[in-house]
Amino acid sequence: MADSFRVGIIGYGNMASAIVGGALRSGVFRAGDTTVYDTSEAALSSAKEHGMKVSASADELIESADVILVSVKPQQLADVFSHLSCDAAGKCFISIVAGKPIEYFSSRLPGAYIVRVMPNTPIMLGYGASAISVSPGVPDVFRDFAIGVFSGSGLVELIDEAQMDAVVAVNGSSPAYFFHLAELVVENAKAEGIPAGTALRLFAATMEGASHMLLDTGKSPEELRKQVCSPGGTTLAALDAMAEHGFDDAFVAGLDACTRRSKELGIS
Repeated sequence: MADSFRVGIIGYGNMASAIVGGALRSGVFRAGDTTVYDTSEAALSSAKEHGMKVSASADELIESADVILVSVKPQQLADVFSHLSCDAAGKCFISIVAGKPIEYFSSRLPGAYIVRVMPNTPIMLGYGASAISVSPGVPDVFRDFAIGVFSGSGLVELIDEAQMDAVVAVNGSSPAYFFHLAELVVENAKAEGIPAGTALRLFAATMEGASHMLLDTGKSPEELRKQVCSPGGTTLAALDAMAEHGFDDAFVAGLDACTRRSKELGIS
């Protein structure tokens, strides 16, 4: 059945184009079976250049599709739904809209199957990490299709929707934490006379290697941290100074703030 799915895309920005690109490369769906609706002429032109069809309205797109990827900003979603009049029953909607729960879509799309996804920006390079939750009763063929779409651009993990607001802090927003940390490391290195490019490459490669150690060694983060720390050494001095200046509390406060904001978006 998946081979015959007609795919619709509502909102063809950077994230959607990256997701679609990964799915096309992996063969999950075909460009000729894909239709895009967007208010941006540039987005529609890009879709046509990649062999996809375009639609004049969200209604028209939904009527012609079996699976619809919803990729618009949270504040644009109400406008999309205010113009819908088509029957969505039996169709599958895959949403990557931040903060909007499955119930938001179910209440507006009677009889539709809903899949909610939290991807992240590294998906644009094929190194994404996406958390997926599905509404009760979603057929396996739709669930597996959604997993296949996002697996084309990185790691996929299934989670309960009750965890979706918290997972934003884990994978959705976390690339920005890393980028900010890189900014701090590079600025500190520059103050010590190390060229910015050299420091950035060394730090990024180190984080990539550390990631492989987390995933490949079977050791916990605590075990790996202790493995790097020698008594009286430089690493322990750094971690002690960070703790003294409230790094742990500040970081956890940031995670909590991220989760709260996701919940606020869901009720706005």
